[in-house]
Amino acid sequence: MKFKIIIFITAFLFSMHMTFAQRNHELKLDLSAISKHYILSYESILTNRISIEFGLGFDFRNLYLSETDFTSFTTTYHKFSATFMDPSLGGKYYFVINESGSGFFIGPYARLKYLLSREEGYVEKWEEVYDSKPSERQISNSGVRNLQYGIYTGGKLIIKKHFLIEFSMAYTRDREIGIAARNSTIYNTRYSIKLGYRL
Repeated sequence: MKFKIIIFITAFLFSMHMTFAQRNHELKLDLSAISKHYILSYESILTNRISIEFGLGFDFRNLYLSETDFTSFTTTYHKFSATFMDPSLGGKYYFVINESGSGFFIGPYARLKYLLSREEGYVEKWEEVYDSKPSERQISNSGVRNLQYGIYTGGKLIIKKHFLIEFSMAYTRDREIGIAARNSTIYNTRYSIKLGYRL
């Protein structure tokens, strides 16, 4: 799994460099999700006011199946490790600018959540705990899980020409997609703090 992640990151950085090599560009690390969720982003400054940003994150989390004993009123949680990849794409319009590609911005935002791997035994434990067969979506050990889309806004400050700090808020509509997706919608707000370097 670590090898796959290295390949994804290398391919991501190389493709961004080849596509936007002749423009101003930035690399940023999202500090708001640093614990078990690592997000690297690349922003290309197209004009003084317009830019496009690509993100690639890896989310190492645990999935839980809860089992309740109603005689003793106790609940047992069965834990399974999983790895998600979440690529994102955003466009920025800087309506207040300090210099090219910095200041306050607003724009469209989209993000996918893709299950890369899950610990073995999840399906078997599901059948044991709930005494039923899981859906195709729960059986699948990989694949797209949901799509988030909406708008984000925030501000960026360039420090000493190259270093930067960025604050943003994304307001998204989250929908399950892929195998046996439920027809439900959740609205979500996500805050982000990034540190970066302008190349």
